[in-house]
Amino acid sequence: MKLLAALASLVLLSLPASGLDLRARSTSSSKQFTVYCEDAALRGRVAGFVEEVKEQTYGLLDWRDRGDRIPIVVTLQPGESKSPVSVRMLQTVDGPTIHVDVRFGKNPADVHLQRHIIRAVMLDFLYRDRPPLKSGESYVEAPWWFVCGVIENYRRKDRGIDAGFFRRLVTTNKLPPVDQFLQGRGMELGGTAAAFDSACALVFVEMLLEQPDGRIRLANLMRSWPDTHEQQVAALIRMFPSLGDGAESIQKWWTLSLARFSASDRYLGLSAEDTDRELSKLLEFSVAIDKKGKTERFTVSRFPEFIKTPGAKAALNQQRNSVVNLSTRANAIFRPVLSGYEEIFALLAKGKTRRIADKIHEIEVYRTTVLHRMTDVEDYLNWYEATQLDGSAKPFEAYLRTAKQIESGGEKSANRQAISDYLDLLEEQLSAK
Repeated sequence: MKLLAALASLVLLSLPASGLDLRARSTSSSKQFTVYCEDAALRGRVAGFVEEVKEQTYGLLDWRDRGDRIPIVVTLQPGESKSPVSVRMLQTVDGPTIHVDVRFGKNPADVHLQRHIIRAVMLDFLYRDRPPLKSGESYVEAPWWFVCGVIENYRRKDRGIDAGFFRRLVTTNKLPPVDQFLQGRGMELGGTAAAFDSACALVFVEMLLEQPDGRIRLANLMRSWPDTHEQQVAALIRMFPSLGDGAESIQKWWTLSLARFSASDRYLGLSAEDTDRELSKLLEFSVAIDKKGKTERFTVSRFPEFIKTPGAKAALNQQRNSVVNLSTRANAIFRPVLSGYEEIFALLAKGKTRRIADKIHEIEVYRTTVLHRMTDVEDYLNWYEATQLDGSAKPFEAYLRTAKQIESGGEKSANRQAISDYLDLLEEQLSAK
């Protein structure tokens, strides 16, 4: 009862003059969270939501919750504010209490409650086993990159990974130096910066989780964070010795992790445009035109010019094998085209030229039609989204805006060394360690 009275006093101190009915409260299933809100339906949803967020966060750290928790009080009230959420750890006569004060406007989702509940959960995680703070003593929160990484880790389970976005980060050299990244740009960012930083944080957290005993080591890093936060690189190296011996080595591991994210959709196969581009490369090839090995490049449609040369059979068989390999990654709509060219290369390798010109013409007509149809569909979808939909896919908007800025070179890269230059040597360098 004394604790409830203390909590009630804290709530009263944080409320505006209009006040809040203290009877309008719900307690979460673990009894750690007390939610105050006069909207009973919203209060009930939040009381369940905070437990889900805590479970997700602890799950990432492979950590089982136990007793001696720091109480967390969540108050939700309608009203507009430039800073709609505050997270504070306050000292009471009965010990510390964490407060999450929320002001929500017309769209409660705008407050990004998940982020702030993770901050509160991690404050408990960092300080529950430490001596109580003295009056006026400062405290630290979990690093911003961990909070963003947790959020993105669970978002990707619902929507998957936009591998194309990460490929753009690789090809346009957008991964920042790790020491600058760790310092961050603050929790409140513009849409483009937030999307970019969140993507980098996801890759960084996944890099740590993939290390030996990664989840346990990340949990231990967070537990020691109040003591080690001023030397983040040193703390990471000490807790994750497999990362190497400094910022440069961490950068290489981080880059390698980014490369894996950029290739995460390979199992989906190529797009129609990429398939067509790869096929075009295979339709022009070198053929040995004399016994001395002199070569000349031909397109397959010029088969009458090279079919009787010494190197024709070998070149045609090689191109046939390449077409078969491309078929394993090709867009499904292009498979009739690839099947047709595989047959053509096989026939030409046997010296058979009857109706080959007609077959090539028929395949090219189909190929051109497919590309036009794909373009027409994309144009229609763009028109439909722009004119017919009431809203847009908000979770994707920031990533899409960032991707467009990256493609147009709208942001300046902080890292002078091109990421693409890393990738060829990373595996060799890391394995050498």
